[in-house]
Amino acid sequence: METTWLRRGVVLITRGWAGRGLGLREHRGGVRAGAGSAGPNAAAGDVYLHAGRKKATIESVFGPLVNEADEAEPTPGFLTSITTQTSDRQRVASDELGVSDEEMEWRLQQLAVLLPGLVPRLLRAPAKLVARAAAQLNIIAGRLMRLKAAFPGADCSRMVNNRMSLLLDDDMAEVEQAALRLRQLLPGMNVDAFVTDYPLVLDTDCLERALEDCRLLLPGVDPVVLLRVEPERVVSLVKGRALLPYDQLPNPWG
Repeated sequence: METTWLRRGVVLITRGWAGRGLGLREHRGGVRAGAGSAGPNAAAGDVYLHAGRKKATIESVFGPLVNEADEAEPTPGFLTSITTQTSDRQRVASDELGVSDEEMEWRLQQLAVLLPGLVPRLLRAPAKLVARAAAQLNIIAGRLMRLKAAFPGADCSRMVNNRMSLLLDDDMAEVEQAALRLRQLLPGMNVDAFVTDYPLVLDTDCLERALEDCRLLLPGVDPVVLLRVEPERVVSLVKGRALLPYDQLPNPWG
């Protein structure tokens, strides 16, 4: 029931905020690395203050272009790491694809070039997932280009690491629509940096309902300002909404 969910939300929020107010003017760790300059008028705690958009280029997605000689060089330490830590998993992945171990090593190296932040996950990922990703390098590269075009200032590698379904499963047309909707819902925010850290807000329906819940629970507080200063507090409502997909009853407090 909606009422029950709201009560849970009140408990969740009041536990975190009891005895110290909303803290909207408090500094919470400054501007995130890579989020861009916040500007001279930014409040100290404005973690996701809007930064200018940048045009997506191949270099911005995959790094500087290299010549063929450089391209032939393996990523330092990568093959050794893969071989020593995941030899059995790699062998299973090779069998899944029906390719040699050498071919699988090359494919894993290309994945590391496309998504360097994903290497630690690859070292622990199930062999079937590794094989699936290694088999679709061109598709992944195309999806990354679309992701970077939708969120030019985002760290795509980190975003995918935070939401693995972006690698092959999420509908990219829906992701692109979400990018447009998020910029409408969150004026003044650095949406690209925010989505990098919290890609679950690509479910904009959940985000919209969470923002409305925040308005009901905290009258007089602008949820967008709160989201910008202390995002975890509003994101916790988004997570709650995502865990209760069956709860679509009308809001009795609306």
